[in-house]
Amino acid sequence: MSVVSDQWYEFVTLPSSPSVVHAQQRKFVIFLGVFVLILNFCTPAQPDVTQRLFASLIIILASIPTLLWLSGWDRGIPFLVVFGYIYATYYALPIFFLENYTRDMSVVETIPSFFVGKALVLSFFGLCTLLIGYYILPERIKIIEM
Repeated sequence: MSVVSDQWYEFVTLPSSPSVVHAQQRKFVIFLGVFVLILNFCTPAQPDVTQRLFASLIIILASIPTLLWLSGWDRGIPFLVVFGYIYATYYALPIFFLENYTRDMSVVETIPSFFVGKALVLSFFGLCTLLIGYYILPERIKIIEM
């Protein structure tokens, strides 16, 4: 094997030193906290307190798979990491950036704030259920070959 391919493999694999892993996790948590605070204080839209709370919780909860993957606890492919960020992008980030919610771009009628809050609560508990099903109940489906 060439030297370049060995260096590339070391670059993409997790470091074995626990202190390096803890440093990565600490940096990630600090970045996540600053990101959520910036979203809450510098948002162009003005969501109410409940919407801010649940949107922030969705972002934080969607980041848990990243922490588990960085720590090496989740040794699989980072599918849930990517899924968590897509989930946060579709369900939580628009709360901070959109002022009015409609069903379609051509519809002028906006969705009331109450229904947006209910959708956020359901999205939060849906993500909780997904993570519980993946991490706490990890019984995998076994494929039987004939």
